[in-house]
Amino acid sequence: MRKIIYLIIILLFLTIEVYPNNIQEDSLFYTITNVKLSDAENKTPDFEWMQNNEVQTLSALKGKVVLINIWATWCGPCVREIPDLDAVSKEFSNSDFKMIGIDVFEDEEMWNTELTNFLKKRNLSYTILKGNPGVVDAFSKAIKKTINAIPTTIIIDKDGNIAEFFTGSKEKTYFTEIINKYLK
Repeated sequence: MRKIIYLIIILLFLTIEVYPNNIQEDSLFYTITNVKLSDAENKTPDFEWMQNNEVQTLSALKGKVVLINIWATWCGPCVREIPDLDAVSKEFSNSDFKMIGIDVFEDEEMWNTELTNFLKKRNLSYTILKGNPGVVDAFSKAIKKTINAIPTTIIIDKDGNIAEFFTGSKEKTYFTEIINKYLK
């Protein structure tokens, strides 16, 4: 009986070590799980992530304008626009707006380390999620265009529809104009 208890304790510690971004409340990023395809064109797909020991969903943000930025740590244009995205997130923090960055197209073996090191150097004001091919495919199907270049930004209106999407790095004024258009 004692051996079984020790084994359970060891397994619990190993689980915490292997999956820290799903358990720690002070995590720099969270991992997307349970991607669900949208049921209509331009309708937003849904996905989940654990944050502060609670399941969060994209669909729960209905009623807010949501900016999804699909990016990678190795992408120069992605990295260049991050300060502007962070400024936009701070500017709209008291409105019906939410920004989510989804890191994709990373080397699987180094992903957690690379993303953690990248985020430790920045104090971002918006949620960062570790994506997967499923979420990229789900958004590609919803917009009827393959997402194979980054950064790709998707604007979701308050009704949960994909209002706009574009590829390429943009500046703060561009993001601000688009967000204001859908906040009205």
